[in-house]
Amino acid sequence: MRRFSLYKRGRIWHAQVSNPNTRKYLPGRPTGESDRRAAEHVADDWLRDGIPEPGGKHRRPAAETFEISALLQAIRKASLTSEDAERIVRVLKDQKLIETVVVKSGPGSE
Repeated sequence: MRRFSLYKRGRIWHAQVSNPNTRKYLPGRPTGESDRRAAEHVADDWLRDGIPEPGGKHRRPAAETFEISALLQAIRKASLTSEDAERIVRVLKDQKLIETVVVKSGPGSE
């Protein structure tokens, strides 16, 4: 499988980077280039130096981006229970990413 795929939207080339673990492409991101060869260089830079986060200011190493993409895909496909959700929330709280959560069937949901 190729390391990335390019497609044009309007005048700008977009790149979809291939996750070698899942053999699926990440969502496409604009390269900011109207020339295909320049867009290829941008995609190569992303694989080497990190893939830009949505919003574009920060880059994350490709391996981390692949892990997060696989995690999100697994959560979307899983048949989660409320206990599973609580375990996920606990991990996010431990990492200080969230503070409070309202459980759908809990007393705070009213």
